[in-house]
Amino acid sequence: MKPSPSRRDTEKDALEFEFLEGCKKSGTLNIDGVKQCVDHNEIQILGVLGSGSCGVVESAMVRQKLMAVKTMYKNDNKENLKRILRDVRIMSLCNSPFIVTSYGYFMFDSSVKICMQIMSACCEKLLRRIYHSKLDFFPEFVAGHIVYSAISALDYLKEKHSIIHRDIKPSNILFDDAGNVKLCDFGISGFMTNFMAHSKSAGCPPYMAPERLTIETNSKYDVRSDVWSLGITTYQLVTGVYPFPLNDLEFTTLTIIANLNLPSPSLKEETKRNFSPVFIEFLDLCLRKNVHERPEYKKLMKNDFFLDYDPASGDRYKIKQLNETENQVAVWFNDIKKRTRAEDELKPMPNTPCVN
Repeated sequence: MKPSPSRRDTEKDALEFEFLEGCKKSGTLNIDGVKQCVDHNEIQILGVLGSGSCGVVESAMVRQKLMAVKTMYKNDNKENLKRILRDVRIMSLCNSPFIVTSYGYFMFDSSVKICMQIMSACCEKLLRRIYHSKLDFFPEFVAGHIVYSAISALDYLKEKHSIIHRDIKPSNILFDDAGNVKLCDFGISGFMTNFMAHSKSAGCPPYMAPERLTIETNSKYDVRSDVWSLGITTYQLVTGVYPFPLNDLEFTTLTIIANLNLPSPSLKEETKRNFSPVFIEFLDLCLRKNVHERPEYKKLMKNDFFLDYDPASGDRYKIKQLNETENQVAVWFNDIKKRTRAEDELKPMPNTPCVN
């Protein structure tokens, strides 16, 4: 017996319809600028790159093109289907040098595979490799390159597509061997209305801004919440630790973040000696607990620290080209990979959130 029209979940019906429409483009891949119809059996899986709550990412060869294939598993849960479709939709929309490129996707009854540009490592895995090898954490010039790339990506999402990422954290910021930095994972991104997002639960709580953890404001916020998340991420990359005390009860940590009467996080005095005043000021701006004191992207893009790492800034640009193929960031990244162990990517770190 079919449910009566009044009892049907019209939102889920619309999602299922979108899924069926998406199936019509399944297997159409744009590889090196050429659209090709590809059978899913042509995907030659080479190995696992990573896994999490949303699925698994594997390296694969498709028609002699090395790529990453992200497999997400579909079930009857409406939120699960929303996340899958959102990831497919946004990856298909985006065309930015600061966002991982999508080549296309395959849709099946119980799963979806997104084929995308392969990257070398995420910042979370790099952090773990560095920590367990007892090396120095991310230097300021690498942090500057990450900040420039991430803000450029986030501003593109906002200005071109009215999208807010909502899940900025070390595992969603990726490097390739050339030192390029790109954002990934749009499963919980949202489309904004009048520059505001309207959703309570999306994101990783330890990286959420105070306004997203407060009942009065958690259903209406803007891109400054992603500025906070980038600030927390940057702090963690340069120090190796999360800026708030991590308790057994996550609720306690989140309460500290949300309490505007407690001070905003900042680098410790002994740590500040390792960084320039412009970096310290930039990080402090990103980590203002009061959202009204925290800048949006356009203001940050005029900040001295951002401009120091913008290639369009001319002589003030701080990333040095060391040879024909490598700049400072690429040399640092590849040196870290050589001096550390891949198996350490799976080992946890103290004083950092355990997230997928």
